[in-house]
Amino acid sequence: MTDMTVLDAVEQVGRDAVGLPRKLCTQEFLTSGTFTPSARLLALGGAVRVRLVGGGGGGGFCNGSMGSGGGGGGGGGEDIPQITTVTGPVPVVVGTGGNAGTSGAAATNGGNTSFGALVALGGDAGSAGGITGGAGGGGGQAGSNGGTPPSASGSGQGGSGGGSYGKGGSRGANAAPGSGGGGAGSGGGQASNGGSGRVMVEWWE
Repeated sequence: MTDMTVLDAVEQVGRDAVGLPRKLCTQEFLTSGTFTPSARLLALGGAVRVRLVGGGGGGGFCNGSMGSGGGGGGGGGEDIPQITTVTGPVPVVVGTGGNAGTSGAAATNGGNTSFGALVALGGDAGSAGGITGGAGGGGGQAGSNGGTPPSASGSGQGGSGGGSYGKGGSRGANAAPGSGGGGAGSGGGQASNGGSGRVMVEWWE
């Protein structure tokens, strides 16, 4: 049974039991907080559909100038739809996007996103480029590897971030929510941060 079929069935039961008009309600969390169900939602059984998106991993740095491999793109966070039942307030944690790699620090993984006990993992950071391109980070959608230059004077392009909820970041560009940051290209390019996660909740009442 699909998610929509389940929610449609829940909505039908609620109509038959209560006999009042219903509406489809939504709430989106871009930062951590608490989902507080209404009394009517609880009276109808507490069924909700949740979509969790983990934070995207940061893009990898390029350890060198021209002739160096580009940094790998960060991996996108997991994107998980789930039907669950709530019986009271539910803690919500929205994973932050991973930091882009720099000359002094490696890129970091994206943070996990959770709705109660449900968890979507954050994406892995992209690896720094060196003689060859850095590896893209794993996750819901893996980032691409950084390019290896064809010669000592060539340019290695940074890998693109993995797109989960939205489009992954390209070299130096911001990533969409839950998507990985782009890796740095050689010759002074900058990597980008991963996009933060989000939580979306839908229910009938």
